[in-house]
Amino acid sequence: MNPLEDTMADLFTDLMGGIAGAIIGIFLIKRAEKKGKCVEWVDGIAKLGMKDDESNETESSPPTCNLGEDEE
Repeated sequence: MNPLEDTMADLFTDLMGGIAGAIIGIFLIKRAEKKGKCVEWVDGIAKLGMKDDESNETESSPPTCNLGEDEE
């Protein structure tokens, strides 16, 4: 396989992996929302990628998840 074909094959498999990961991630997030567990970590991860231009938000402790435990 020549280098161009190899690179294109790698890009295609990376694309398929990204799409599969996104679909699985959406499924897992929706399932967690339906069960009412650990949705806060999604917001925490989303905040990691955003730049804070305004510093009026206060830092809070990371959310805790009770996986496997029934919330009462």
